[in-house]
Amino acid sequence: MKRVIFSILIYTGYILGIALVVAGYFFLNQDELSIARSIIGKQQSYNIRLITDESFQVNSVDVKEKNGNLYLVTPEGELPLFLVDRINGVDINREISQKLSHHGIKGIVLVVVGGFIFLLSFLFRDYL
Repeated sequence: MKRVIFSILIYTGYILGIALVVAGYFFLNQDELSIARSIIGKQQSYNIRLITDESFQVNSVDVKEKNGNLYLVTPEGELPLFLVDRINGVDINREISQKLSHHGIKGIVLVVVGGFIFLLSFLFRDYL
């Protein structure tokens, strides 16, 4: 009976370790474009303020990536995202970098913990 319980714990460790590693890679695979789109969201109008203190209001906004840079696409044209200071009062560049770093930290921690649990399960397989 003891052997059965330990076998169940070891195989649970294998599955949990693999699941944590996969979840960690999911967090590490988040790109700037999807994060920027989730921060901006869908609204009826957008108040955009540039770093030069120019402000304007538009009805539709999208984000696209071109040549490795993010661009804010408005009906008037395209703006590099690094020139945009705030969208509806939100500092868009700070939010993007903050979410990227949070996703990176979560992903690394999940991969390390999952790998550690998997490794412990693998090592205890022969001893129990």
